[in-house]
Amino acid sequence: MLICLEVAVKGIIVGNRSSELADYETTKNIYVAKNSASEGILEGLKHYKVIK
Repeated sequence: MLICLEVAVKGIIVGNRSSELADYETTKNIYVAKNSASEGILEGLKHYKVIK
């Protein structure tokens, strides 16, 4: 279990995630990107309004 994904932080799970992260897809403050790898990170940062 990844404790860092259970505390009050904002996280991003990218589209090409490993199966171990599937349990965290419904965790509060976790954005699940449709894009993979760095594109998924950029998608998540846009979601959280860190970048435009």
